[in-house]
Amino acid sequence: MDNYVTDRKVLFREVNHGNRMRPFGVVVPATMQHEFMKAAHVSAFAGHKGSRITLQRLKERFYWPGMGTDVEAFVAVCKVCRESKDPLGKCASREHLKPLVAPSEPNVRVHADLFQPGAVSAAGHKYVLVITNAFSKLAELVPLKDKEAGTVARQRSSILGSADI
Repeated sequence: MDNYVTDRKVLFREVNHGNRMRPFGVVVPATMQHEFMKAAHVSAFAGHKGSRITLQRLKERFYWPGMGTDVEAFVAVCKVCRESKDPLGKCASREHLKPLVAPSEPNVRVHADLFQPGAVSAAGHKYVLVITNAFSKLAELVPLKDKEAGTVARQRSSILGSADI
């Protein structure tokens, strides 16, 4: 039988930790369970990883009776997952990845990515442009205040014009 305890109007499930009970796992009300499963499976950070990983993510902090069954049912009807997998659960109709041919000299192939680390620097930079030379593996990181096409293009041109990448 499960034990429950409240702390500041939040209901927790108690678990045995060593020789004493301690609160663990916020009990999620039935009216909110769908949103919690959606956040753990569908959000940009979740990435449709399947029922096992979705359940593992939820169990780290939350609890409700029948959570495992609910997560399996939720993932089973996920449209994105169903469309991207064949009936055996394997990737459907995707080309196999082929290795890229190694370039023979610098600047034949470069890779670029733009990401937002989450914090804003003291100078007001919110984004980082990363340009990597596939030949030398040298990466240059450029802080950016915005991710407008013109800003990115100017920085990209100045880096690719430099002799050391």
